[in-house]
Amino acid sequence: MKLEQKIGWHARESFFLFEDKVRIESVRFLRRAEYALNYSEMHENPVRTRQVAWAWYIWAAILLSLAAICGFRAVTGTDPAQSIIAWILCVVATIMGAIAAVAGRRRTFDVVAFRGMGGNCVLHTNRPGPDEFSAFIAELQRRIADSRSIERRTVAGVLDVLHRQGIIDDWQHQQLRAQFQLNT
Repeated sequence: MKLEQKIGWHARESFFLFEDKVRIESVRFLRRAEYALNYSEMHENPVRTRQVAWAWYIWAAILLSLAAICGFRAVTGTDPAQSIIAWILCVVATIMGAIAAVAGRRRTFDVVAFRGMGGNCVLHTNRPGPDEFSAFIAELQRRIADSRSIERRTVAGVLDVLHRQGIIDDWQHQQLRAQFQLNT
């Protein structure tokens, strides 16, 4: 399964699900990076955060405040030449403030990050679309859970063999099973 995400005009990330790992290819400003994370080393419950473009919203607030001040000066000014300049500045600041607010909205997005020992698998929820993204996340979580169950069965089998061979006693066997969260 494959998921491609475009992050602005300068970056693209591709995620490929294989039998035992997820491979991530990242291209940013013509620099290519590629790495892979094993499912068994990843947490199946992702961390979900919201990335807000605060700088764009602050810039929009400053520009809209400037537009309000210029509008007030245009209305209350006594000199017609200053009033015309104030109206022009008011219109320009309003347009730029609206553009900054829209840019801030476009740059605000939700992030889903699967933490792993070899790094993080970070996905942006609004790219490419909610349906394709949800299917990819569900498949990734299923594969992580499957690899975890295989890993747990392997550890449980090793512990049982060590217990039968007399290498570990009953107390150590119970402690290790509790430590690895294995069902008894």
